[in-house]
Amino acid sequence: MNRRKAIGGILAFTGISVVSFAGFKFFYGNSKATRGQLKNHENLISELVDVIIPATDTPGAREAKVQAYVIDYMESCSSNKEYNNFLNGLTDGELVSLIVACF
Repeated sequence: MNRRKAIGGILAFTGISVVSFAGFKFFYGNSKATRGQLKNHENLISELVDVIIPATDTPGAREAKVQAYVIDYMESCSSNKEYNNFLNGLTDGELVSLIVACF
């Protein structure tokens, strides 16, 4: 057997296993370890729900405490993939708002 082919096969197998583990970690995150972080983003969530349903003659989403429902739903009913995507979107939204605030 050629040594180069053997070494290349070992490196390819190792690379595939590392990539597959990284993909698993991306989609499923740390399972329940990351739950409970949405309370830190409650102000941002309340702003977002108020943009969707603003206050007019009737109370808006913020006054109806929709942000508490969103946090409760995401903490207890969503899958890990949905939760991680939501949390990543919130952190991205915070970064964008910080960049916009700087200008």
